[in-house]
Amino acid sequence: MDNKRKRKKEKRAERKRKLRDKIAIRKLIEEMGGNKQFVIPTRRLWKRAEKQQCFPNVERYVEEHGGKLVTGWSISQGNGGVYIAIPHGIWLSPESEFVDISFGFYGIGFVVDDNIKADARSHPYIYWDENRSKITRIVL
Repeated sequence: MDNKRKRKKEKRAERKRKLRDKIAIRKLIEEMGGNKQFVIPTRRLWKRAEKQQCFPNVERYVEEHGGKLVTGWSISQGNGGVYIAIPHGIWLSPESEFVDISFGFYGIGFVVDDNIKADARSHPYIYWDENRSKITRIVL
């Protein structure tokens, strides 16, 4: 296969992937109650952040740097066409930039949701399986 055809095939595959991502994100947002803002936060790890402690990490970061904690859902793609929404907290800088400062899980984007409280244990994870067109909620 020549390079031109190979690049064309890669571009087509990338467009399909982006379309699948958009559909999955739309389905997850519908399950969250709809009308939510989707953002792609800047990734800037904070050296003092503790793993899997996004809410306390951001609260401490706000005390030192200003800004505010934004609660919502981190969206990622798992294996086999499964998309996952996990309760997460990110930092909104004083310059209005969305920034993910925590270690660990990093997704394809973030859905702002004020209904998520800083105690993530009270919120389920949401799974969208594009192969079965099915939403599942799991409380850990």
